[in-house]
Amino acid sequence: MHYKNQQQILHKSIKEMAQLFKSETAFARCHASFLINMSYVTGVEGMEAVLSTGERIPISYPKKKEFMLRLAEYWGSMM
Repeated sequence: MHYKNQQQILHKSIKEMAQLFKSETAFARCHASFLINMSYVTGVEGMEAVLSTGERIPISYPKKKEFMLRLAEYWGSMM
């Protein structure tokens, strides 16, 4: 896991982590290997989520539609 100023190694699969955060509307899977906190997403360019940290996280084709819907819902709830 990446935090603002640190990283932590967890011994859980991404699937287990997704289950832990399932009720959290701020988290979504964008790729088989990534679960992102939507509050850090500043935009989407092509097949990448751009984070406020400057990092770019890949978005897989099979997960893009669901990710974009979740992101739109998240951003909509912030207004």
